[in-house]
Amino acid sequence: MKIHNLRVEAMRRIAIDGRPKCLICGIDDIETLEIDHINDDGIKDRRNKISQSKYYNKLLNMPIDILRENYGILCILHNQLKRYGIMGEHYKVIKI
Repeated sequence: MKIHNLRVEAMRRIAIDGRPKCLICGIDDIETLEIDHINDDGIKDRRNKISQSKYYNKLLNMPIDILRENYGILCILHNQLKRYGIMGEHYKVIKI
């Protein structure tokens, strides 16, 4: 399966209704969406230096409750705002 297809399938699995969209603004253009590490622990995946296909397959094989507890979907803008600590409490309210 192509990387793009794996990415889309992982996002569909994370999304509660199977339709990926930003948890903040609701945009659903798949090209503008990113998988967010809710607990800001993405560094663990980057340190392991696993390939994108292995990363997406890991998400696809993870139990759904653990997946949704640890990953969310944000648009590029809101993921960057979260990364730099600009969103603050707004993200915490949305994710509950």
